[in-house]
Amino acid sequence: MRWLTIIWSGIASAYLTLGLIHLGIWLKDRSNLSHLLFAVVAIAVAGVSVGELLMWSARTPEEFGLYMRWTHVPLFVTIVGVVAFVHVYLGTGRAWLAWAVIGVRSVILVVNFSVWPNINYARIDTVTHYPLLGGESVAVAAGVISPWTRLAQLGLLVFLAFLIDATVQLWRRGTYAERQRALTIGGSMTLFVLLASCHTALVQQQVLRTPYMISIAFLVPLVVMTLQLMTDVVYVSNLSRLLEVSESHLREAGERVELAAAAAKLGFWEWNVRRNSVWVTDQFRRLLGLGGSEDVVVARLLERVHPDDRSALQRFTEHSLSGSGDYETHARIVLRDGRTRWLGARGRVELNSEGAPVLMRGVVLDLTDRKQAEIEAASQRNELAHLSRVTVLGELSGSLAHELNQPLTAILSNAQAALRFLAMDNPDMDEVRASLQDIVNEDKRAGEVISGLRMLFKKGEVHQQALDVNALVKDVFRFLNSDFVNHMVSARTELRDDLPRIFGDRVQLQQVLINLIVNGYDAMAHVEASGRKLLVRTENMNGDGVHISVCDRGCGIPPERMESVFEPFVTTKNQGMGLGLAVCRTIVSAHGGRLWVTNNPDHGATFHVALPPNNTGAS
Repeated sequence: MRWLTIIWSGIASAYLTLGLIHLGIWLKDRSNLSHLLFAVVAIAVAGVSVGELLMWSARTPEEFGLYMRWTHVPLFVTIVGVVAFVHVYLGTGRAWLAWAVIGVRSVILVVNFSVWPNINYARIDTVTHYPLLGGESVAVAAGVISPWTRLAQLGLLVFLAFLIDATVQLWRRGTYAERQRALTIGGSMTLFVLLASCHTALVQQQVLRTPYMISIAFLVPLVVMTLQLMTDVVYVSNLSRLLEVSESHLREAGERVELAAAAAKLGFWEWNVRRNSVWVTDQFRRLLGLGGSEDVVVARLLERVHPDDRSALQRFTEHSLSGSGDYETHARIVLRDGRTRWLGARGRVELNSEGAPVLMRGVVLDLTDRKQAEIEAASQRNELAHLSRVTVLGELSGSLAHELNQPLTAILSNAQAALRFLAMDNPDMDEVRASLQDIVNEDKRAGEVISGLRMLFKKGEVHQQALDVNALVKDVFRFLNSDFVNHMVSARTELRDDLPRIFGDRVQLQQVLINLIVNGYDAMAHVEASGRKLLVRTENMNGDGVHISVCDRGCGIPPERMESVFEPFVTTKNQGMGLGLAVCRTIVSAHGGRLWVTNNPDHGATFHVALPPNNTGAS
């Protein structure tokens, strides 16, 4: 058996070498379990080769049965290793089928060592030596087949079912690489296991007078598997080199971004919501006045927020975490020395597959200079609006005096009437009460006029609140009622009932309406009295806010002056300053709206005001 021993020993050595190579690869990279499983399979098949070689050299039935019995141990390891390799490397194969294979093979192994001589034979009668290669002979057993062989056949069927199922699953994934692996690894493994099983059955039934050659059937699948694994190793090596180059470029890009961020005074941060851990850059620490070694936690960051902004920022954070996408906000930070700094934040919230927030990352930047400039600009805007408002009210002084004179005259008349009733011998107390009630009503009316005037004349901070546009229009019409009569203007309103509330300053928006209405009837000064018609209309912009239009029947505006009328110090009035429309546009823009003008198809012009709806939650 010299030549057969050399050939079979070479095959066993090849399996053992492959196993040791992949074992070494796994020891260098233990994250890749596929190499370890392949090493186990290759070394186990080498063990099967040794067992077969011993069976070929057996001289007695007892030796043959003993060698076959112990060959089942590396065969068990081989099959279990193949199942684990397919499941890990190919990522397919039903788990229950895999456990079924392992379970049946375990029972086979137990039965194999529980009966004599082994699970394959109930009795081995003779061992005959047949010539195989170059005149050398090998041992072939003859005897009674064990009924436990049915169990071994069942194990084979379950094993083949697992391999076929794993191959079909991999093929159905559809990618080129996966189908290639399905054909090479899954296909070759299934084919050669099937061939080895058929050959073993024919030898056992003494149809073929050849020795058992299970190990040789694994040669092609193992070569295919090692080629695929080595290809992966080369691919990973190339990928590693590419990653090194990419990391180098990424570091350079990161350094550039860091320089740009430092120049722009941007601080980067990232909050891992699940672990509640926060990562920040040094610039972020400087902006919030944090120490270099100070732990950064969300609760401590919120402590730095100005008390007036803290609850709003907490609500904003909770709202942002309820959905993904970009976000933007700003808040004041109180530094250790007591100074206040405005910071703006922009970023994104990321959700996992279940829709739960996992990351919140973004940048912060110093808005202090910008906010101070905005505060100064708002202060100057309010000063200018107050000046314009006082000017307009000065022009309306006669009308306002008349508006106050009416309730005062009514109060006097009712008081005199009450005195006359009381001077009678039998005074009519119902008439007295009626006169007194009229006095109360007229006093309230005069008080409303005075209160409205006080608010319009008042100089102070802007007071934002939720407003009813129709109520604003009605208040303004009440102020200007006498002026309409004095200028012989027929003024009316068309007010929609389904308007959303807006958010703004009542006085400033009243000022806008007063300016536009006064401009409207001033534009009709040279129109015959019967044609002086003015309409104020409110409309719902389909959820986008409120549209207010002030339409007059004057001479209109030349097309080339449509925009210039909103510029400061541009006026057509002899006594005007040219600030009214400029201030109106500034006020409307500060409320997030638009102010523009169009000419009517027949006569006159229409000034349009579009204001956004109240999205602050105020009611």
